[in-house]
Formats: sequence, C-alpha cells, structure tokens
Amino acid sequence: MSLSSANEPVLQEIFEFSLPSKYRVPELCLVMNKNVRKGNGRFGFVDMFVLGDETNVIIELKYIQLAGLLRDINEKQTKTFSSIELSKLDKIIEKEDEKSLLERKYVHYVKNMKKYKQTTIEEILKNGTNQLLRYINIIIKGKATKDSAGICDERIEVMNSNSHKLIGFIIVVIGSRRIIGRCVNEISFNYKFKIK
Repeated sequence: MSLSSANEPVLQEIFEFSLPSKYRVPELCLVMNKNVRKGNGRFGFVDMFVLGDETNVIIELKYIQLAGLLRDINEKQTKTFSSIELSKLDKIIEKEDEKSLLERKYVHYVKNMKKYKQTTIEEILKNGTNQLLRYINIIIKGKATKDSAGICDERIEVMNSNSHKLIGFIIVVIGSRRIIGRCVNEISFNYKFKIK
C-alpha cells in the first residue's frame, strides 16, 4: 500500500481483519433519529463494534492522508505529491510532539459541498469524539423500534441482561507512522449482544 492510496476504508479493512470474526461487527447500523429521512442523518454506522462477555467496545477510525497536510503547507489544493514528498512528511510526523501535530492544518475534499475544506487534526479528533459519544448514547438504548432510535442491524441479537460495559475508542492514524488514540467513555447498560 502506498502513502498516496491509503485512506479510511483501507484502515477499516486492516482493523477488521485483525480481529476474530466471532467478536466483531464492522459498520454496525444504528437508527440515530427516526424523525428524519434516509440520507439526512437517520442512520449512523459504527466503524467497528467488538463484542465481549462483559465489556463491548466501539471504535471510530479516522485516517489523515499526508497529501491533505501538504496541501496547506504548499497552498496548492489539487497538486499531486510525489512519494518522496509524502515519505519525508511521514518521517517528520513520526517524531513530532502531539500538541504540534494536533495543530496541523489539514485540507480535504468534501463531496457534497464540491470543494476543499480546511480543518486541523485536533478538530477531526474532536468531531470524531463527538460522533462516538452520539453512537454510545444510541447503543445503550438497545434495539431500535418503530418509535425509537437504537441498534438496527440484522447481524447481531440484542438481549436484556445484567450490567455490561460499553467503551468507546477513537483512533486517528496519520500517514503510516503515527497513531493518536483516546478512550472516550465507559458506560454501564443492561444489554448483551450476540452475533447471529
């Protein structure tokens, strides 16, 4: 895999294949809001749901492409960068302190807006954390019904049970040499899950 072709779906596949299939559900489907139409925020998809006997984990993955960090440095949004340029930045980022890394500007293309947008790695981490907290708040409601938000995925069975834990993690991968991870929340709830 080259540094120019790496992206979030590739990262998700790597995570998916590193976990045993009997414990993981990629792209767990949630009904976030029953009152909105499909495509407008009705559904959410957890990148990775990992089942355990007493503790379940949800993982939100974010991948920062190196070209998006170079775009800001060079003020060129559509330029294609060489593998030498990408590799050089990858090595710099590997040793960079976390505070400086989080402050780095990142430029990415937003399809629905049809334009480039500038943000920071810290903002991506913050938005991913907020997304993860919304997912946690939906999962602890249990199975979705016609009147309520919740889990809406045919691959898992939701059962009432004694207290179980749900822990959220956000993992941000920058290039090929740097990972930032945060434990977002740990909450107790009264459901257990089984892969069908």
